[in-house]
Amino acid sequence: MEVMVAIFIVVTGLTTVLVLLTQSISGATRSTNKLIAANLAQEGIEVVRNIRDLSYNGSDPNGVWTAWHTTNYSTGCTPNGVNIYLCSAQYNSVAFGSSYNTNLNFDSTTGLYSYGAGTQSIFKRTITLTRVSNAQLRVNSLVSWSEKGTPYNINVEDTLWNWR
Repeated sequence: MEVMVAIFIVVTGLTTVLVLLTQSISGATRSTNKLIAANLAQEGIEVVRNIRDLSYNGSDPNGVWTAWHTTNYSTGCTPNGVNIYLCSAQYNSVAFGSSYNTNLNFDSTTGLYSYGAGTQSIFKRTITLTRVSNAQLRVNSLVSWSEKGTPYNINVEDTLWNWR
């Protein structure tokens, strides 16, 4: 009888340790993914800011930003209501694309996420541009992903102004 009680206590202790270990690993993975998503969301804002900044020195590619305060974002963006456009943006490119509904790829050689080379990641990034006025643009960068069937997302918002 004593052996049975001892085995029960040892098995209960090992089960508890394994459960705690599994939860610790899951928590670390979730924290890592939240950090990556926060950085990808901030990068989306920075890409749009870079497009605005480049437009002031005359190197606005495809004229995406030049007329942002008077026209729409038809270049590479999908209309989603009045003055609202959904876009994707590359880390190394100031051109918008309409691949916002696809997963970003991770290139293990460079350590960068993009819509180009690499293996498919769990992250999707959607940049929403909303013209508030002729001088003001609201930029939302939403990164979403799913872990074990649970959806997560991080949204970063910024307001950019027409400096001209």
